[in-house]
Amino acid sequence: MDKMTLFALLLALLVTGGYVLSGRLKFQTNSDTVENKNPVVAEGKLTVEGKTITVEYARTMGEQQVGLMNREHLDEDAGMLFVFSMALPRTFWNHNTQIPLDVIWIHGGVVIGVSNLPSIQEKSKTIISPGIADQVLEVNAGFAERYNIKKGSIIK
Repeated sequence: MDKMTLFALLLALLVTGGYVLSGRLKFQTNSDTVENKNPVVAEGKLTVEGKTITVEYARTMGEQQVGLMNREHLDEDAGMLFVFSMALPRTFWNHNTQIPLDVIWIHGGVVIGVSNLPSIQEKSKTIISPGIADQVLEVNAGFAERYNIKKGSIIK
């Protein structure tokens, strides 16, 4: 990781941490918290390395907080696409994630890296994007290797 990317990552983490600690960034915490249910989100399709994937879009903070939590199954050709308004370093974790996932980090329609996120039953884990990302695609673990999705792959 080059110095500029590392600096951007550390700056984003510091700013986010400052907002959380200062109370300016608040998350829903009542009994109807987003973590208790998966929101209904829009669906679409994308193609990468010749493979078409049916995706659910996670666009709002609530949809992004829930992600694929509490899902016990994800179809082989399905995933969730997190769409962000700004390209920033991203951090994901597997809280209440029942299925192991590949997390595909995307910037400007190009894959910048792929990470593995185990199910919460395997171990608790937090992963960080290898650079700034404006989209993140979650698919079943092993999907990226099976379809040769790697750094430099184009998302259509």
